[in-house]
Amino acid sequence: MIKRLKHENQLNIHLKSLQGIIIPNRITSGYLKTLNWFYIICYEFSGKSKEFDKYTYDEKQMALHALRQLHLNNVLHNDLRWENFLVNYDDNNDKHNHIMLCDLEDAVILNENDMRKKNLFQKEENKLKKLLSYTK
Repeated sequence: MIKRLKHENQLNIHLKSLQGIIIPNRITSGYLKTLNWFYIICYEFSGKSKEFDKYTYDEKQMALHALRQLHLNNVLHNDLRWENFLVNYDDNNDKHNHIMLCDLEDAVILNENDMRKKNLFQKEENKLKKLLSYTK
């Protein structure tokens, strides 16, 4: 468990420029001193999950954009489920503001020179399009 949390923490450091935009803003992380075996990562509230079949066209576009931003940072999410997409609404007009990806536990950072990278990213994007029942 600790290994997985440390991995997620490393991914958040790698994706620092996307925090609060594409991934939830990390408030803090580290060990609790009184329980030296306990590791914690705290995030700012970033929205609510919504089943893919209830997404609007714009929300589908935003979900794809969020995934593509991860890919531009050489990160493969590896756990595309509706529960891992957070829809953030503007309280003033109930319109969607943006969509963030969460649960980076299974994500991997690919080497810039990895020859499989383009293919893996395309497969993951195609999987999301299928989950969204995406049509242009």
